[in-house]
Amino acid sequence: MWTTLSFLDRERHAVCGTALAIFAGMLAVAAFGDERQATTPQIAPDSPRPARTRQAGEGRGEGPGETHVRPSVELKSVIVRRMDEKRAKLAGPEFAKSAEEPYYIEVQTQTSLGNLAQSSLPVILLNGENLLNTRALGDRTLVAFLPNLKMLKDLNTVGVVWLGDKKTMSKRPLTFERKDVVR
Repeated sequence: MWTTLSFLDRERHAVCGTALAIFAGMLAVAAFGDERQATTPQIAPDSPRPARTRQAGEGRGEGPGETHVRPSVELKSVIVRRMDEKRAKLAGPEFAKSAEEPYYIEVQTQTSLGNLAQSSLPVILLNGENLLNTRALGDRTLVAFLPNLKMLKDLNTVGVVWLGDKKTMSKRPLTFERKDVVR
C-alpha cells in the first residue's frame, strides 16, 4: 500500500526530480569544466614539455620560416683522364678489379658546395646519367670513375645535381668531345 501513497505525493516527486537535475548539471560542469575558461593542463615542473610542431617545409635544425634552398651547381671545368694511382685508391679495390680500362672524370664548381655532411650528396651527371660513385675532393671538386669509355658519346654533356633535388641541376652544363679525352 505504501507505493500507492507515494504515487499520490506528486509535489515531493517534482522537488526530488528538480534537485536531481540540478545536481547532475553541477557534476557535469565539475567534470568537463567551464568552456569559457582557458584550460591549461597541469604539468609537473620537471616533466618534459610537449614537442614543438614543425611547419611544412621546415627541416631539422632550421627555425620557423627558414627553409634552405640550394642554388644550382654551375661548373668551371671538366677533365676526363686515365686512372692514376691516387684516383685508383679513391675508387677502391672493387672498382679496380671490375674496370676494364678505368678513367676518371673530375669537375670544378664555380662556387663552394657547402656542407657535404648531409643526407644528400652532389653527383656528376654524364649525358643525363647520375654517376653514383662520385666523391668530393674538396669544397669545389668532385670526381667520378668510369670503368671504360663506352659511356662516352662523340659530344658529351657534364653537369652536377644534388641527389633528390632536381632544382640544383646545372643550368649551363659543360661539353667535351670524345677526342678531347687524354688516353
